[in-house]
Amino acid sequence: MKVIQRTENRIRIIAAVVLFSLILMIPQTAQAALDLSAEAIYQAIMAKQDEYYEGRKWDNSDYYEWNGGVYDGGYGCSGFAFAMSDAAFGKLPARVLNDNCFDAIRPGDILRVNNNSHSVIVLQKFDDYVVVAEGNMGSKIHWGREITKAELDYPDRTEYGTLTYIMTRYPTDPIEHHYQEQSRSGNTVTLKCTDCGLTLKVTYPESVTGFFREDGEVNYWERGSLSLLVGDERQFWWKGIIDYSDEAVVSEISDGNVATFVGGVTKVNGSMGRIEAVGNGTATLTVRSIYDNNKVLLTIPITVGGTVSLRGTVSIDGVAKSGNTLTAVVTNCNYPAENLSYYWGKSGSGYVIGNGQTYQLKDEDVGAKIFCVVTKGSLSDEDCLYSMYTDVVQQADPVLTDKNLKISKKSLTLFDTITIDFKVSATAMANYHDPYLMVTQNDVETKLTDYREADGFLIFNCRVAPHMMGDNVTAVPHALNANGEDVTGVATTYSVKTYCQNMLNSTNSKPDEYAALRKLLVDILVYGDAAQVFDGYKTDSLVSDFLSDEQRALGTTTDPNVKYQSVRKKLFATVEEEDALASIETAALFLEAAVNIQFKFTANNISGLRVVVTDDEEGTHVIGEYPATTSQIDDNGRYYVALDTLNAGEMRKTVYATVMKGDEKVSNTFRYSIESYVSSVRTNNGTAIDKLLDAMMNYGDSAANFASGQ
Repeated sequence: MKVIQRTENRIRIIAAVVLFSLILMIPQTAQAALDLSAEAIYQAIMAKQDEYYEGRKWDNSDYYEWNGGVYDGGYGCSGFAFAMSDAAFGKLPARVLNDNCFDAIRPGDILRVNNNSHSVIVLQKFDDYVVVAEGNMGSKIHWGREITKAELDYPDRTEYGTLTYIMTRYPTDPIEHHYQEQSRSGNTVTLKCTDCGLTLKVTYPESVTGFFREDGEVNYWERGSLSLLVGDERQFWWKGIIDYSDEAVVSEISDGNVATFVGGVTKVNGSMGRIEAVGNGTATLTVRSIYDNNKVLLTIPITVGGTVSLRGTVSIDGVAKSGNTLTAVVTNCNYPAENLSYYWGKSGSGYVIGNGQTYQLKDEDVGAKIFCVVTKGSLSDEDCLYSMYTDVVQQADPVLTDKNLKISKKSLTLFDTITIDFKVSATAMANYHDPYLMVTQNDVETKLTDYREADGFLIFNCRVAPHMMGDNVTAVPHALNANGEDVTGVATTYSVKTYCQNMLNSTNSKPDEYAALRKLLVDILVYGDAAQVFDGYKTDSLVSDFLSDEQRALGTTTDPNVKYQSVRKKLFATVEEEDALASIETAALFLEAAVNIQFKFTANNISGLRVVVTDDEEGTHVIGEYPATTSQIDDNGRYYVALDTLNAGEMRKTVYATVMKGDEKVSNTFRYSIESYVSSVRTNNGTAIDKLLDAMMNYGDSAANFASGQ
């Protein structure tokens, strides 16, 4: 929730405030152009959803150091927003917009809301609301909350939910102002925007001075020119009359051709700029007025020269036992990480036992100490960084194995999420206790301890996100023996793709008998394709790539003019005012490994309250009951529960949520469905989100038809 201000020793002169703004204008031909379309920004942020997943703990103890400038980084909600912002904008500089209204918001912008106490990042913008992601919302990460235009533009800015300011990293303003000079008195000019009618007074400085600090210097000194070396770090301030910029900028010079001041902005009285010096010769830094592009306030020539020494620190992470992997971590380096070379060595043998940032310890390393050397090129470079030695490498812990401890069967379960069921024989587990399954997906290892017993098996459920249907899942059974020692079973590898492929092949001989199943299998794979494209995940190897044209034709063909029905009705039913102890305010959907509807409600006192969800208007057939708890509350003070009982074939099912106390209804009844969410979000423009939602609904319809025997 809080942010870290940059701090530097600088002279502060107390005098009358001189109002002016500067923008630094130099062509940025050396920087690869970022795709700043709404879809590209959305996709870039959503690509982080696997790492920053829904419900992950994230509170004020979590910190992120970002590239945008203005602040070094942030804790809690600010840190999460900064991390997502970097994913979308890389090293583009950040700035606070002068325009503070709903119309100025764009996807990727960071909104400061809740009476200047909470930060969110915008995923999507619609005519009358935005969809956001946020950290430290009830000490967790949440995706998909909607904030309405009315909330953000509410006149009383102290109200919760209203907009305090917009921080953007787009290089242009969302609302373009064209100013005309109305009058002038010395250096003070009255300007009027011909677009919106805004009138303001600007005092241009008579001169602007550049103050720079060399490496190792404490103070900033006035300079009319600057000479930079590759890898050099240089900080500077701009000063106009008496006003200092409130942001120091560190130059990061990656090679002899480009000297880029990033970190990344110069901020002067609310305006931000970016400087690039291109070429081995000289370039000119130009400071122009933000209001009058023809008014040059300062020019400084820059010379780009040779290379400075490699600087930084190397440390080694990992447990020094054979079979384990060690990782070299370089910090505070003045050279691009992607251009560094790593060389591993060990005591008694010298160089080179391995290359790359990681090294897997071998049995022959036992008894030795390992170290790593980092260079800008070959090992012969004198310009190197050395790590300390690791601890003496130990022999790996002995592994107890039992070949009878294995996965006996594998199958797929299609509920709200796609799950691989790994089944271990209960007989094989008879001599063990505390069984668990170690599963590895995409190099991420997870320990599954929950299981159910049925038909003589212990069944472990491994959830698979839609975009990872093509990834192999490796499962290894474990359990403890009578001595409390961990016993390892036999590894099994499986995937949703393998299941679908096997089932399609095995039903080839009876296509009519298994028509519904075959259609469902193809629709599952197409859903996986759409999720991969939407998430930008392994798009060169889609999960359905093995399908023949005949098999692909078995799936659902999406009508380009398809219409989805919305049943959303906040006040489907109401209670008498004197009986109203709570109010359900909104509903949303989280498209992750599972499809859950989240209902949010307000209440002065949640004692004894629970949210009851039914699938009939009368409220007699309950499909979910969720007691209200203080652990599920967002930063707007709204409580929330997630309906997690719908299966894949119930995408179109209408549900009704009501807050109850005992047997009494104490809130409005909120009517909703997964299809209602699709209806509100789908753009009808053939975008990746449209294709994902269509594929999800097709999969749901096929699942419903299969379950009904059609």
